[in-house]
Amino acid sequence: MIRLRSESFVDHTLPPGRPQGPAGPAAASKAFLAAVPDLKVVVSQQILAGDRVVFHLRFTGHFTGQFKNTKGIGQPVDFIATDILSVQGDRITDNWHLEDNLTFLRQIGLMPRRALRPALPPFASLAPMRGDSQSAVSPVDLSERSTSIAGRR
Repeated sequence: MIRLRSESFVDHTLPPGRPQGPAGPAAASKAFLAAVPDLKVVVSQQILAGDRVVFHLRFTGHFTGQFKNTKGIGQPVDFIATDILSVQGDRITDNWHLEDNLTFLRQIGLMPRRALRPALPPFASLAPMRGDSQSAVSPVDLSERSTSIAGRR
């Protein structure tokens, strides 16, 4: 895979600790395959636009290897990623990528499966100021304001 990248390859969303250039994706692939040796990658969508190629990817497998300081016990892994590549001639020159790392970390047990407390609806935390209902702060209705602002454009 490294031979498909230009020597001047740039990762525009480089995570901390990953080397820039062609060595970066190679190091990331090696580390991830050590964690999920049976990794399968499916291209769900591919979009070509000018010198750009966009891949929507789905990664599946089992966490049986090592990730950072955690040893896998066979947890299933199933998450998505999107890569935007710039291609010049037959070489990848640039990459912008986004992986669903939160899902992956939850699946392997490094993050809680759900929020520690339920999410509150907007303004739910605004309680009465003095303990009586007359001093309660009410949510603001922005519907009229939004309409009038939109109408000015």
